[in-house]
Amino acid sequence: MYPRLYVARELLKDDGVIFISIDDNEAAQLKLLCDEVFGEGNFVAQLPWRKRTAKSDVPFGISQDYEWIFVFAKSCQFIAATKGKERRYYETDDFPDRPWRTHDLTKQTTAAERPNSFFTMVDPKTGKKYPANPNATWRVTKDTFQDYYNKGKIVFPDDYDFLNISNPVMRYFKDDDMKKAGEDFGKVAVSSRLPENVGTLADAVAEYLAIFSRTLPENIGMTKEGTKEITDLFGSKIFTFPKPSQLIKFLVSISSKSNDLILDFFAGSGTTAHAVMQLNAEGQNGNRRYICVQLPEKTAEKSEARKAGYPTIFDITKARIEKAAAKIRVEHPDYTGDSGFKIFQTADNFRQHPDKDFSPEQPDLPLNDELSEEQLQTLLTTWTLYDGAALTTPVEPVRLGAYTAYLCEKRLYLMNAGFTSADLLAFIRKLDDDADFNPNRVIVFGSNMASAMQHELDQAVRGYANKKEIELNVVIRV
Repeated sequence: MYPRLYVARELLKDDGVIFISIDDNEAAQLKLLCDEVFGEGNFVAQLPWRKRTAKSDVPFGISQDYEWIFVFAKSCQFIAATKGKERRYYETDDFPDRPWRTHDLTKQTTAAERPNSFFTMVDPKTGKKYPANPNATWRVTKDTFQDYYNKGKIVFPDDYDFLNISNPVMRYFKDDDMKKAGEDFGKVAVSSRLPENVGTLADAVAEYLAIFSRTLPENIGMTKEGTKEITDLFGSKIFTFPKPSQLIKFLVSISSKSNDLILDFFAGSGTTAHAVMQLNAEGQNGNRRYICVQLPEKTAEKSEARKAGYPTIFDITKARIEKAAAKIRVEHPDYTGDSGFKIFQTADNFRQHPDKDFSPEQPDLPLNDELSEEQLQTLLTTWTLYDGAALTTPVEPVRLGAYTAYLCEKRLYLMNAGFTSADLLAFIRKLDDDADFNPNRVIVFGSNMASAMQHELDQAVRGYANKKEIELNVVIRV
């Protein structure tokens, strides 16, 4: 667990967060481990999620109905927020096109703590006096009062009859609120009380507008809702104890923005992918992406999953994403976002040879082994990632005479064997004639190109009369 948590911390953005579900048996150990990896100061909350209704046949007569969701941030830059009840703004003739709201003008500081804010406020229009409360002084000082008033940021009881107030209040303009909050405008702090059958998220959170308390809202759902989702999609219970997608959707919604990337180390039945796609569709313009990691762990021989044709948990994950995407498309026909996905798998290092394979008498070095087409493509993917591309970055085949190269961003990969002088000439001509062909690096799989050809390529690039003024160089890798 430690290595995986360490990797998770390194992958998180500075404003990122990790959610970890655990039962009572290992909660204490997990908390200590996360404190070490993420730092005690980055502990956000420990959320209780009700996974089932109470059972009677249990040890000690106490039904363990809850799991814990530990929340750790990468840094103090993380802030959870969710859509809340819309603030009430007023529109008045004295401030056309500038809706405004009011807020308490006092704060919980005493006269002794803030003597410069302990003064009698006088309404410039009426002359009425409003003494300060010695236990809750004004938010402004005697020196700054006039500046706030001139900017229209202080409202007195006689200014507007409809406010029905007895003391001065602070005025906040909507445009200032929007500027300060940015894309988080309209969101509020989240209650750590999870809903029990998440459906109307805004309604559930509206009850807890003030603070992120220690229990989750009541419409998050339990394991039985997760099981029902699986059964509805697959026609049978092919996965045990799945998390309800509403739970994951809630956690994603409070912790991410519309273009963020969500990583699930234990994809299982694919709940996270389902939740992310659902959230994107409900938000119409949502563009969150997900990465789900799942080992090809075999399903039990006599399980419902095996009977249904799913030999591994990964097969369930893949099928769930496909079925959920189709269902969401039907439910949200106007959604135009992308619900497709790519599958990548790790491969054994087919180029690694033990020392015992080497002999001074052998004619070739071990790395000169001929790779299959599949192995070459795996090596190409590995190199593109190494060079800074994302898994989703397009890799386009490029014909150079009779040879096929691969272009990823501005890097041209020569992976295949058989590159000749004629293909090199075709490469130079394409540089001259194709306005859209502008690579700045040529990366060669050295084992598939003779040293003489490597030298010829390098010399041609160095001596090339570059019409496009491209800084082009050759990199040989083995």
